Amino acid sequence: MIIGIGGMSRSGKTTMAHQIAAHFEKGSVSVLSLDDYAFPEKEIPMINDMIDWEHPESIDFDRFYLDVYDSSKEYGLVLAEGFLIYLHEPLRKLFDKKICVTISREEFERRRKEQYTEPQWYLDHIWESYHRYQGRYEAECDLVFDASGTVDMVPIAIGMILEYMEE
Repeated sequence: MIIGIGGMSRSGKTTMAHQIAAHFEKGSVSVLSLDDYAFPEKEIPMINDMIDWEHPESIDFDRFYLDVYDSSKEYGLVLAEGFLIYLHEPLRKLFDKKICVTISREEFERRRKEQYTEPQWYLDHIWESYHRYQGRYEAECDLVFDASGTVDMVPIAIGMILEYMEE
């Protein structure tokens, strides 16, 4: 079973993937992060003298696709997570279930500022890039939730996965 977990930067996708994985038997789950498939910095498009990590051309989707596919042959559950994860159509078609983690603009900026020092225009760019490239796929997701609040959606996601595995 292959689950896609997509959503805005700093929304909790990676944390969710690892929390879900911890629920299952050790060695039965593979977690793959799209961040690990970025091209070398010199190959990534630039915007206003900064590396544009939010651009689709920054990611080696073909290599990620192959690793997700190969992992599905070895593991009972593959959790693939990332900012632009639903943009690549062949990858999107691999997913048995799709989860989308949304976040408010205010919470996104608060979380980014906790970890990074970035100009406001770059925060605006990240927000706009998500909505340009990824946001349109939210309607295709089996589970969409807002991570701005305190509701823990991991148990709901685990329930969805277990139900699907039993079918």
